[in-house]
Amino acid sequence: MRLIDLNESKIIFRALNSGFTGFFDIEACLEVVDKQTGIHKQYFLGAPVLAGNLFVQENLLKKPIYYYQILYSDDEHVIFRNEVSSKLFSKKKHKTTIDKNTFVFDSIFVSKKYTQRVNVNIVNVLKKINVFNLMCVLKVLLFGCELILTFRVKHINLINNLWQLETGPVVLPSFPLWASHLEINQLNPCFIHINNYGCCEITFTFPLFNKTKQIKLNSCEYGVNFYI
Repeated sequence: MRLIDLNESKIIFRALNSGFTGFFDIEACLEVVDKQTGIHKQYFLGAPVLAGNLFVQENLLKKPIYYYQILYSDDEHVIFRNEVSSKLFSKKKHKTTIDKNTFVFDSIFVSKKYTQRVNVNIVNVLKKINVFNLMCVLKVLLFGCELILTFRVKHINLINNLWQLETGPVVLPSFPLWASHLEINQLNPCFIHINNYGCCEITFTFPLFNKTKQIKLNSCEYGVNFYI
């Protein structure tokens, strides 16, 4: 199966006036297909970071300290920002255009690479000594949209033939749905737990750790698959 290569793809931003380029690893890719309109969009969640002052000899960490992530699509992006010291948070939506008055960067885009992966039985794979680059694809019908979430498996437990995946951050819609269709402002970072093919549990990390929600898979067309 052809999947986005999260090890090689990057979110790249450029500040042309300052002359620097920044690179974010991608934690997860979410594809959304609206079943009514057929509109297809891809969203890419960047790795979380603590913001720093650039190219200085001391006081590298921004004050006040804040933790942030970027969620990017081709026509807009959102910045999730938590101020660590004061527990304040903000979520700012930006159109992906070059506009110095409203836009955080002069340009931002995703360098996408793809890879061929083989679907595997997770128990058989985990019983082997060396497991590298294990990928998970969660496919679910939610809010009238087909959601396909691709992410790296960072932590998984195995005992006999039982397994439990605990990993993140990934990105999924928040609850409840507050519009007639899915928008970027309804997507938030979360951690995901899965230990069977029938459901998963997610805990949102923005703006604060929220109550865990369960997502049940709707039919045999949807579910969890693992790839190496």
